[in-house]
Amino acid sequence: MRKFTLPKIAIFVLTLLTGTNLQAQLGTSKWEYNNPKPFGFWGGQISYADDNTALVVGELGGIAKTTDGGGTWQYFAFTTTNGTGEIIRPFFNDVQFVNANLAYAVGEYGVMIKSTNGGINWSVVATPFSSISNYQYSQIHTVCFVSADTGYIGGEGDELTNRATIYKTTDGGATWNPEFEFPAPAFPWYTAAILKIRFSPTGVGYAGGANGLVWKYQNGSWSDYSITPATRYVNMDTTIADTIITDYGEGYIDTSIFDYSDNVFGLDQQYYRAIAIMDDTSIVVGSQNNGAFIRINTSTAQGSYIMLNNGSSYRPEYHLLNSPSIYNAICRNGNNIAAASGYGQVLVSADKGYTWMVNDVYTPGSNEADLSFWGIDISPSGRIGVCGERGVIADSTTSWRKPYSFFKKPAGGFFGGGYSLSSISFIDANHGIAGGSNGALIRTGDGGDNWEDVSLAGFNSWDRFTSIVYPSVNTIIASATNGQLYKSIDRGSAFDLLFIEPTNASLDGMDFIGEDTGWVLANVRYPDNVNFIDTFHQFIYRTTDGGSTWDTSSTVFPYPTDYSLRDQLKVVKFLNGTVGYAGGDNGGLYKSVDGGLTWTKMIIPVYASDKPITCIEIVDENVVYVTGERNFMTGGGLVMKTVNGGNTWTMCNNGLPLQANYPKILMYNANEGLLFSFAVSYVTKDGGASWTPYYSNLGGFLAGDFTGASFVPVPGCTDGICQKVFAVAGTNINETGCRCSAACKNE
Repeated sequence: MRKFTLPKIAIFVLTLLTGTNLQAQLGTSKWEYNNPKPFGFWGGQISYADDNTALVVGELGGIAKTTDGGGTWQYFAFTTTNGTGEIIRPFFNDVQFVNANLAYAVGEYGVMIKSTNGGINWSVVATPFSSISNYQYSQIHTVCFVSADTGYIGGEGDELTNRATIYKTTDGGATWNPEFEFPAPAFPWYTAAILKIRFSPTGVGYAGGANGLVWKYQNGSWSDYSITPATRYVNMDTTIADTIITDYGEGYIDTSIFDYSDNVFGLDQQYYRAIAIMDDTSIVVGSQNNGAFIRINTSTAQGSYIMLNNGSSYRPEYHLLNSPSIYNAICRNGNNIAAASGYGQVLVSADKGYTWMVNDVYTPGSNEADLSFWGIDISPSGRIGVCGERGVIADSTTSWRKPYSFFKKPAGGFFGGGYSLSSISFIDANHGIAGGSNGALIRTGDGGDNWEDVSLAGFNSWDRFTSIVYPSVNTIIASATNGQLYKSIDRGSAFDLLFIEPTNASLDGMDFIGEDTGWVLANVRYPDNVNFIDTFHQFIYRTTDGGSTWDTSSTVFPYPTDYSLRDQLKVVKFLNGTVGYAGGDNGGLYKSVDGGLTWTKMIIPVYASDKPITCIEIVDENVVYVTGERNFMTGGGLVMKTVNGGNTWTMCNNGLPLQANYPKILMYNANEGLLFSFAVSYVTKDGGASWTPYYSNLGGFLAGDFTGASFVPVPGCTDGICQKVFAVAGTNINETGCRCSAACKNE
């Protein structure tokens, strides 16, 4: 598998980049991060123009800029198009301020962009990587300009020859020519890539890459200083062996002896993304794989190597820094080196790399402490700036300045934060609550400025809250896939069970009109222990007395005898106590006009008949919008509506990407609304006839689609659509401003 980027979310883009930028100006994003802050896209690299001005670039087209040394940041999502007109947002792997005005960034899909006004506006630069048809192999990993006109880029190797090439421009990126083609890796199953190019002030250059690649450029020629199995380290005692004693219990003890070669095994296979140049003959290289850190003297043809840290070592003297990954390193003054690494650590050496100090930047045990730093740079005055996982940033202005904050559950199952958010609801401008997997419930009482964990214990990691409603000021009701319905009468301080379905049940949808009248959608598995053919039944329950008693719909919904057929209801929504809709897998859509006692199946377009329905938005008795996910076999996300109460349905997905999910829609009225997808929402002002992308720098790799969104009523607005919006995906919470403000009127 040929992937050398930092971890990333896959985006379904299958063709080459040939287009131009669509949204290329800093500050154009109306979405703002509420959690994390100040921004949350994962940062690949940082570059200083001066002590106050810096850029951070990263995932999903994320570009952020500070002009006050890191105190505040503006950010936006860069977008461009590929050869078929699809919108793409690359992960930017590297960025460089060449001077105060000129900056370059490079990344996925062969994308290179250029700014001539200090990172405010950006345009696409065509490169040899842009013309590679297979997007997986068109990564540009690194950029390095030695003047305004002359620069170098490197990335993935050629798919056929398995050789990586550095390209050079002498006219500011207008044209590119091959500078040097490196030999193919020693073994055919290794894959070639250039991960870093850096030059000294005197014009001596170094390149680092996959499988131990380290080369030097001087006086017009390239010399090989790569890490190989034969590399000797002058500070290693080759006569010492490691004795490893493993106690398997019950008296069985295994003793193994590993000699010198085992202590360095695999260093020739590492990806050397970090290069710090001390002078023309001294560098330190670091591996992003397992923390290998090596000092190389290139004053002779054979070179001299000192092992500073070996991530695969058994002996502690070879593993001093305890870092699992070293992503980037830099040296500005020939002596002091700083490196960005895993577990929230910045490694600093004041003696050319011989000894190191490990800095835990954020307080150990805090939410931010273990987030890896990926990018690093040093300002002209010596300030160290770092960026990385989940948008974490810091700088060494005064000790370590740490403006980043990230709220997460204190404990949980999956993915670092222990949870992902899938639903959110606000009752007024201040009070809201979001829920997700592993019993996660977090609430705010100040409009999202701060969040408090009120999660419920006893949830499995795979169980999650499916719907959350705020039927009145103090009341919160939440349904979950563990088959239970919860109610709080104190805004989430405590929850009681309101309804429980027997074992093997999931409450996949719920809605309430006021505190008394509500509906719960249950999918129940009935095991057959005789014939071993289980059945999966769907029920819609109704209460009119706040949950004291429940009726069951008399309608029998279709059910599969094979769970893989996926024919379950997923969402229920009511306009009032009488008219409601329910939807689910395979385009299943039903309407009730008697408060949920009986249901009639709707006739929908053929296109929608195999799509999972995930959201229903009822504007009035006539206008209803339905959205859902794409079918993985046939593709095509679902967006359709009716204007006659469900008698007929029409698709309204013209212009929207087909290979996308649309889990959520919010409508201000019959014509204006927001449609949510992966890291982007779409705005319509004409009832779905057209949609305009409304990008966010949604980050987190595991965030996925916007699955939950909520209007937030704003006091003092009179036109009926003056509301801001909160949306959730993964552990991220994003918000967009009030529509009655000047910033939002023309969205």
